[in-house]
Amino acid sequence: VNEVIAAKEEDGMSEQYMSQLRSILGLFGRAFRGPIMEVKGDEIDAWLRGKKLAPVTRNNRLTLLRVMFGFAKQRNYLPATEPTAPDLVSKVKVGATTTEIFEPEEIEKLLNAAPAMVIPYLAIGAFAGLRSAELARLDWKAVNLARRIIELRADQAKTASRRIVPISENLAAWLEPLEREGKVLNVKSVPRMASVLAVNLGLRWPQNVLRHSYISYRLAKVQDANKVALEAGNSAAIIFKHYRELVTEEAAEKWFSISPAEGWVPPERVGERSLLTKRVKKSHKA
Repeated sequence: VNEVIAAKEEDGMSEQYMSQLRSILGLFGRAFRGPIMEVKGDEIDAWLRGKKLAPVTRNNRLTLLRVMFGFAKQRNYLPATEPTAPDLVSKVKVGATTTEIFEPEEIEKLLNAAPAMVIPYLAIGAFAGLRSAELARLDWKAVNLARRIIELRADQAKTASRRIVPISENLAAWLEPLEREGKVLNVKSVPRMASVLAVNLGLRWPQNVLRHSYISYRLAKVQDANKVALEAGNSAAIIFKHYRELVTEEAAEKWFSISPAEGWVPPERVGERSLLTKRVKKSHKA
């Protein structure tokens, strides 16, 4: 475990990936303390099943175990010509998922109620489609309002490849009044604050709702899965499969015309931040 983590750090893997690797391999290492050659496929299968994990989570953990056992094979800790123990474990079939999105009225309600520190998370997620992890790594210097682009470096993007995302006119309007220095998300709890704010406003907060919304409305607007795939850092096949015909062109026009009112000033940070932080703590206690 220690060797593969050190090697992946040296290879420059993303911090998000390294965090997952440390967590899952750490759990595995504490559960299996003997030599790696003695670990059997049925033992790994039982360990994964015993966690009562969701299918996607279980498959992700199995993938990380295969990474470690493949590394062990490269280091000659395992026979080079035989399958490793995780290779003998089958992945779980993942059922079809429902793509849930916001209505234009819902994101407008959220943006108008959000404090300044939460606006970038909501606006960039909804109108540029960046993933939460990508936003967490993003600096304001990568957000070029003059050129109307966001530049994601390879080490910031999930796909580990550089990506240029267009800034729509309405997104620029939400960002221009903000202080734009340092990290875009200057507090780690901002995503949690956004979800708590939504609940307080009587709105649901499905997983990845901002990104799902952006891709759905963007596809309806430009009618080009390849173009949206490049912007979103996804494959055209996935875009076409999960987001096609979820919304109308009229709804897409409405989505990308949501802008702050003339003279809009985001709510004061301190009061709103304090209020949301208290609500977040209450939610965690519950």
